[in-house]
Amino acid sequence: MSQYKIAFFDVDGTLSDMETRTVSDITIETLKRLQENNIIICLATGRQPTKVPRLKGITFDAILSFNGSYCFDRERKVIYSHPIPHKDILKIIENASAINRPVAIASKDETVANGTDKDLTDYFAFSKQQPNISPDFDTFTNQDIYQVMCGGYKEEYDDLIKGVEGAQITAW
Repeated sequence: MSQYKIAFFDVDGTLSDMETRTVSDITIETLKRLQENNIIICLATGRQPTKVPRLKGITFDAILSFNGSYCFDRERKVIYSHPIPHKDILKIIENASAINRPVAIASKDETVANGTDKDLTDYFAFSKQQPNISPDFDTFTNQDIYQVMCGGYKEEYDDLIKGVEGAQITAW
């Protein structure tokens, strides 16, 4: 029986420096050596596939994006896909609106928002991005959505996910 060896890595603070957002030469060399030694290297991240950083000379064997909800191999063949149920997306948007919170939603290819506030702007700034406010937001909700981003204080969490059955808050 063959044994596989796999190493999983996060991006921010693991592969890249939190301050400079850069990946060191020694990290890239280490990843190359792992592959040369037949160790499968995988990237596990909360980011959407289009926002996964490309590292010079490295092709990950698999990428687990959206915290594992959309996974694909080095040829971009889908290994696993589990979007948030459509009714839950609509409920979260409705709940956020009721407490005056804009939301951003992400498909495998794009992220759009129905507005912004300081919390949502700060969230996107972490990865040097800005919310993409879309006039087609309502139409976009019909796509497979893997992630919802919304600012909120801990005391708002219950209001945000009230009536939601197939999704949960995973980062705060």
